[in-house]
Amino acid sequence: MPRAPLTVALVLALLLGVMPQQGVAQTLATGAEAFEAAYLFIIQEHLRPVVSRELFQGAITGLTTYLRGRGLPPQTIVLRGPETQDLVTVRDAIAAAGRRLGSAASARDAGYAAIDGMVRTLGDPYTRLVLPTQGRSAPPPAGYSGVGVVLDLTVTPPIVSQVLDGSPAHRAGLRTGDIVMEIDGRSTVAMPPQEVVTRLRGLPGTTVVVRLRRGPADVVVSLVREIIGLQQTSFRRLGGVGYVRLAEFDDGAAEEVTAVVAELHRQGVRGIILDLRGNPGGYLDETVAVASIFLPRGLVATLVTRTGERTRLTATPGSFKFSGPVAVLVDRQTASAAEMLAGALQDAGHAVVGVRTFGKGTAQVIRRLPGGAVLQLTVAQYLTPNGTTVDGRGIQPLIEAEAEEGTVGTDDDRVLLAAYQWLEPRLGSLIRRAA
Repeated sequence: MPRAPLTVALVLALLLGVMPQQGVAQTLATGAEAFEAAYLFIIQEHLRPVVSRELFQGAITGLTTYLRGRGLPPQTIVLRGPETQDLVTVRDAIAAAGRRLGSAASARDAGYAAIDGMVRTLGDPYTRLVLPTQGRSAPPPAGYSGVGVVLDLTVTPPIVSQVLDGSPAHRAGLRTGDIVMEIDGRSTVAMPPQEVVTRLRGLPGTTVVVRLRRGPADVVVSLVREIIGLQQTSFRRLGGVGYVRLAEFDDGAAEEVTAVVAELHRQGVRGIILDLRGNPGGYLDETVAVASIFLPRGLVATLVTRTGERTRLTATPGSFKFSGPVAVLVDRQTASAAEMLAGALQDAGHAVVGVRTFGKGTAQVIRRLPGGAVLQLTVAQYLTPNGTTVDGRGIQPLIEAEAEEGTVGTDDDRVLLAAYQWLEPRLGSLIRRAA
């Protein structure tokens, strides 16, 4: 639907470089609106109960500090009792500061300063205000198992827009401009874009047959999928054991780990050493998906809110499952989602090797605020499948070991050696059963 035409008054205002008074008032109130939204999110959702008066006092401190930094005297703000009344008082003070400062950016920042002061009273290092300029840029595409082409999916059938050097598609002679007509005998003319991607991807070593239209002729190629462009993982084979190091749980982590473990399994690996040392955590859904590679079914973790509400996170069915034993390597920097995975695997009978982990057992959500900032808010703690609390305690390894400086991942890594020794007798029993 086309936008409604601007009124003559607004057109003149824009040409003259001014805005109608209502628009100015709304813009200068953005900071106050952001504060109110943040306050309500905290008071209603934060994991631990908070006292509203302490939040308001923190907001006043933050606002006062901000005004002094701008060379303005602080405002007199008196809290008189009822929560609703004090909320209006602080909100009005922030709005008044916005009017004193005069610019939309300064008015917004006054609200952000009040929010920052409020958040500091929580004593929670994981609840924080993230300003629009602090947001991290989008990460590069994570690794996967596929054929190595980039497709233009805005057209149908899709067109090859890039062929990655050294990939199966490159070796098979695919070219930019090739039109993908069929995948494994299925027409792509009405195929949804995500299905196109899913059908081209798959486990390493599997084959996909693609029919391409190149000029007036059709070309049929058979491609063997392999791992493409790993970003978060590294791996190698140690005899019958696969060593996988996962740096974090960012977007695509589960797809990478699936591809890597599937490739190691194809090479004959019967056990996995999963190195989570230094892993700070990341996204919850990626963590559950990685756990689901090694857990055929059952609980991964339980999220518990301050009201006692419980959410069970369970292993999801997938196209690939690894059924062999797993040894998880951890250290003092293994935190958050990485601890969740280590706890889930340990409770399922696998081994955790290393030293006690960091002890961040809480989960955060993102709440968007007026003006473009977001509030990262702690809303729950998680328990391992056996009900063990992680927050403030960490995961205690089954086998304690610590690597000397400079030896991590090498043949002299004591933690790696301890994990291998735990796996070795279990691999022997697996081989006997297979025979």
